[in-house]
Amino acid sequence: MILTFVLLWTVLAAETGKELMDKVRERSLWIDGQRFTTSVLLDFINTKQQMISTIGKTKEKDLVMVPGVGVRKILLPSDFYLVAAVELNPNPQIGIAEPTNLWTVLQYVPREQLGRFFTASDERPSAYSIWGDSLILNRETTTGLDTLVMMYFASAVALADSTEDIDLPDEYLPLLQDYLIKMCFTRVNLIVPDTLDRNIRYLENILIGRPKDE
Repeated sequence: MILTFVLLWTVLAAETGKELMDKVRERSLWIDGQRFTTSVLLDFINTKQQMISTIGKTKEKDLVMVPGVGVRKILLPSDFYLVAAVELNPNPQIGIAEPTNLWTVLQYVPREQLGRFFTASDERPSAYSIWGDSLILNRETTTGLDTLVMMYFASAVALADSTEDIDLPDEYLPLLQDYLIKMCFTRVNLIVPDTLDRNIRYLENILIGRPKDE
């Protein structure tokens, strides 16, 4: 029964903001257009779709960067939201057939501590931080052959108006709908129905919960 329910989600068409708002209002008549205007519900949609996108890992991306010599600060992509990891290619001086030819995962540290992760013996970057719109290395690149691969979560595309499509895979739309209804209950200080909370927990467990233990 559960499997059939999940499979049915995958055939749903992508929804616009207005289509989702109409469903939310149909499910709860008190969610009217005066208290919950289009702009209010758009804000709710944009907030929750970003949360779902990040936790559900629906917008994972890889970015390959070849910074060249003497670079310490690299501009982040315009859709950057959250970094997952940054890898550095093997030392270019080591032959590709050598067993030490392994990519290195750079250590993330807060910006104010980045200077502590540098010694004179370091020939290549070993740590990084995110500050503003840039990725900052703990030292400049020196070989000219350094390659960085950043794994990151992209921002969900915010809806500017209700005619635009929601930036989530179809199977996450029922969860987004329940989140919106719960946010409306909370906004007017109403008690959230137990059935709604149970349904949200059920969908969270299926879509964004941790895997079951083996």
